[in-house]
Amino acid sequence: MADIGDTNVEVDDEYAKKINFLEYEETLLYGRHSRHGLGKFALQEASKFRQKQRCRAVHVKETSLTKFQRIVFDKWNRISQTTLGRSLEDWMFLTILGVAVAIFSFVIDLVINRCHIGRSWMLEILNFSVALQFVGWVAFYVAFVCVAVGLTHIIAPTAIGSGIPEMKTMIRGVVMPEYLTIRTLIAKVVGLTASLGSGLPVGKEGPFVHIAGISAAIIAKFLPSFRSDFENQEVRMANILAPACAVGVACTFAAPVGGLLFSIEATATYFAVRNYWRGFYAAAIGTIAFRLLAIWFHEEETLTALERTFLPQDVPFHPNEMLMFALLGILSGFGGIVFITIHKRTVLFIRQQMKVKNFLQKNRFIYPSLVALLVGGFLFPPGVGQFMAGELTNPEALKELFNNLTWSKQSPVTFEDVHLLERWSGPIHSVILTTGLFFIMRLWMSAISTTCPFPSGMIVPAFTLGAAFGRLYGETLGILFPNGISGAQIVPGGYALVGSAAFAGAVTHTYSTVVIVFELTGQIGHVLPCVIAVVISNLVSRSLTPSVYDAIIQIKHLPYLPPSITSETVNAHQVFAEDFMVSDLHCLTLESKYFEVEQILNNFSFKAVPLVNNREQMIFLGSVYRQDLSQLLEDQFTTDSKLFYMAKRLHHRSSKIPRAFSNSLPGIEADDHESLFPTSVSAKDLETEAKSQEHLPTQVSFSSASEVGKQDHEQKLKRQKSKKKFLVKQSSIAEMPSYSSSLSDKSFKRSLSLKESKQKSDIFPVSKKLFDVREKVHFQDSVTVELHDPDEEAEWEEYQLQQPVNYRDCRVDSAPFQISPRTSLYRIHSLFSLLSLHHTFVTHHGQLVGVISLTEVRNAIQGEINPKVPSRNSSNIDQAGMEMSHKNKAVRSPHETA
Repeated sequence: MADIGDTNVEVDDEYAKKINFLEYEETLLYGRHSRHGLGKFALQEASKFRQKQRCRAVHVKETSLTKFQRIVFDKWNRISQTTLGRSLEDWMFLTILGVAVAIFSFVIDLVINRCHIGRSWMLEILNFSVALQFVGWVAFYVAFVCVAVGLTHIIAPTAIGSGIPEMKTMIRGVVMPEYLTIRTLIAKVVGLTASLGSGLPVGKEGPFVHIAGISAAIIAKFLPSFRSDFENQEVRMANILAPACAVGVACTFAAPVGGLLFSIEATATYFAVRNYWRGFYAAAIGTIAFRLLAIWFHEEETLTALERTFLPQDVPFHPNEMLMFALLGILSGFGGIVFITIHKRTVLFIRQQMKVKNFLQKNRFIYPSLVALLVGGFLFPPGVGQFMAGELTNPEALKELFNNLTWSKQSPVTFEDVHLLERWSGPIHSVILTTGLFFIMRLWMSAISTTCPFPSGMIVPAFTLGAAFGRLYGETLGILFPNGISGAQIVPGGYALVGSAAFAGAVTHTYSTVVIVFELTGQIGHVLPCVIAVVISNLVSRSLTPSVYDAIIQIKHLPYLPPSITSETVNAHQVFAEDFMVSDLHCLTLESKYFEVEQILNNFSFKAVPLVNNREQMIFLGSVYRQDLSQLLEDQFTTDSKLFYMAKRLHHRSSKIPRAFSNSLPGIEADDHESLFPTSVSAKDLETEAKSQEHLPTQVSFSSASEVGKQDHEQKLKRQKSKKKFLVKQSSIAEMPSYSSSLSDKSFKRSLSLKESKQKSDIFPVSKKLFDVREKVHFQDSVTVELHDPDEEAEWEEYQLQQPVNYRDCRVDSAPFQISPRTSLYRIHSLFSLLSLHHTFVTHHGQLVGVISLTEVRNAIQGEINPKVPSRNSSNIDQAGMEMSHKNKAVRSPHETA
C-alpha cells in the first residue's frame, strides 16, 4: 500500500476499477494484520503457487517426455514441493556438488602431474646437449601457455583470471550469468590444466572456486527447489554459490574447515548463517571424495594431510620466540603489499598504455609467450635455475620448505634429505643465498604470471612465497642463535609454516589461512604463533593496500559495492538519496499499451520496471520484472489472439462464424456467443463462404491431419511467398508454435529479442523452455490460419500493440524496496550491503521520484556524485539491477514516431 500523505486526489469510478486489482486505496489510515491472518494468507498463496508451478512444469515437459518419464517427473515435482522434498534436494545438491568438484580437482592434478613427469623425461633424453635441453624446456613452457591462452579465448574469455573476484561480486548480489555457463566451465578446466601443466608459478585455488560455482549453478538448474519465481534471484544465487566457494578451496587443499572460513572471508560482506552448515557439509564431502580418489587410483596409501609435516610436537617453540614470530608477521605483511603492487602495476600499465593495449589485443599470444619465455629461461635447471631450485613446482617446493631439518647446520639423515640439501644449497653451497634468490625471483614471477590471459590462482604462490620467506627467516635465526633461544632449538620448518600463513593472509586479507595451513600440513603445534603473525600481517597489509581480489575488482570495474565508507572520500551522513538518485524515469502506467512495453524491453535494460497510476501524479503502485513483461508481450501475439481478430473481421463482413470457433476465443463469455456470432455453420460452409468473398484479404481454412501430407508442396510455396502460418491444437495452448513464425518481413522480430532478453535475465531453464517449444506437431482437427496480405499482418500487429496492458496476467510486486529522498548514504550503503539489493526506488508521499542502483551508490561512496545531474550514460548500465537511461525521451506511439 502506498502512502500518499496529504495529497488529495479525486478519481472517477473507471480509474478506481483499474487500480482496484492492485489493492491500492488512497487513504491516510493503515490497516493491521494479525499473525493468524497472515499465516492463513501465506498458506493460501503457497497453495496457489505450488499448483501454478506444477501446471507450468507439466506443460514444459509434456512435449518431450515419454509416458513413464512424465509420471516420474510428476511424482518428483510433487515431492519437491514438500518440506521433506526440499530438504532432500538440498542434501542431494550439496553431495553432488562436492563429488563433482572433487573429481575435477583429482583429474586436473593427475594430468598436471603427468605433464611435469613428461617435462622431466624430456630433460633426461636431451642430456647430451644443454642447448637442446634449454630449447625443449622453454618450448614446453611456451607451447602450454599458448594452448591455455588460445583455448580460453576461443571457448570463453570469461574464464580468464582467478574467478574469486567474480564470485565475490555475484555473491554480493550482482548476477553475471555469462560467468556461469558450460562454455566458461570447459574453458576454465582446460585453460587451468594447460597453465599449471606448463610449470608457471601459478595456483589453482581461485579458478577452482569459479569451477565449483559454475558446477553449482548447472546442478541447480535440474532441481525444482532452486527455480522459484517469487524468490529473489540474487538471494537464490548467493545460496547456491556460497557452499560452492567452500568446496572449491576444500578440494584444493583438502581443508574443509579452512575452505569454509576462507569462502566466508574472501567472498562475503555479510554471510547468511543458514549457508554455514551447507558450506561445511559440501566442503567435507568434497574433501573426502578428493582424498578417496587418490587412494583408489594408488596416488596415496591412506587418508592423511595433503602436505604432511613431521615437525617436533613436544616443544615446538619457546615462548620467548613469540617476538620473532611477530616480527615475521610484520615482514610478511610488507611482502604481501609488494606482491599486490607488482601485480596491480603490471596490469594497469598494460591497460593504460593504449598503444601497448591495442597491440596486445591484436596479438594476444605475444605477452603470455614472452612471460613464459622469461620465466622458463630463469627456471631452467642446468642454467640459472640451479641457483634457486628452479625445477620445483609450487606444491613440490612447499612440501620441501616445511621440512623439519635445519638445513644450515644439520646433517642429512636419509637419502631424500641428501637430494633436498643438494637442491637448496646449489652450486654455491649456501642455503641462505639459494632460498633468498628463490623468494625474490618467485615473487615477481608469480605476480607477473597471474596477469596473463588464462585461468590462474594466487593463493598457492602466496603460500609458497611465505614458506620460502619463513624458511629464510628461520635459517637466519638458526645461524644467529646456534644454541637456540633460552635453550630451545630453533625449527626453521615452523617459521616456514608461520610465514606461509602470514604471507597468504596479507595478500588475501583473510585470517582463515591459519586453519588452511593446519589442515594442509596436519601440524597444530604452531597455532598461537600463526595466529599472531597472521593478525599482524593483516593489520600491516590492510592499512596500506586493498586485497589482491579487491584490486582486481577495481581494475576490471566489476559492479561491486565497497565494504566500507571512508571519511576521506565522502561524508556519508551529509549525502542523501536525492543527491545522487536517477530521476529520469521510464515507467509504465495503468493506461500503458503494449507498444510501450515493447519499446522499454527493446531499448532499455531494466530489470524491474516501475508501475505508477499516471504520468502526472506518479503514485507508485509497484514494479514488474522484465521476464514477466516479456511473457506478457509474448502472450499478446498468440494464435488465439489472431483468431479472435480474424473472427471480428469476418463477423464485420459475414455473419456465418462457427460456434466451435467462438468457444475457443479468449475474452468472449458464453452469454455473448449469440450476440457476437448469431449463426453457426460447418467448416465446409465457412470455407465456401470465404472463397466466395475474393475481395477479402483474409482467409480461414480447416484441414484434417490426413490432408496435411497432400498440402506439403503448397505450404512450401506459400512460405516462399512470406505467407505465414499458424498450426495449433485447439485443446492445448502450450503446444503452439512460437510467435516468431507469425511475423512478416516488416515486423520487429519480437520473439527473438524477447528470448534473448529473457536468457540474460534468468539463468534457470523454466522460462527459457517455454520459448523453445517450437515443434510443429500435426493434430487431428488442427487449424491452419493464413494471412495472405503482409499489410493485414502488420495491421493485426498494430492492433495488438494498441491494446491496453492487462496487468492481471503478470506478477506485480506491490511492495518493492523503497526509501525516502532524505535517506543518508550511510544507511543506503548498509541496506545494499546487508540485503544484497541491486536497486531501490525513491518515493516521497507515495510519489515515485527516482531510483538508485549499485552504480549510483558506488559512485557516491567514491565521491563521484553530481546532485544536479541525476541521469547517466546508458552504456554504463549495471548488470546487477535496474538502470535508468540518460536519454530524456517519452515513450511514444508508433504513429507519433513515424
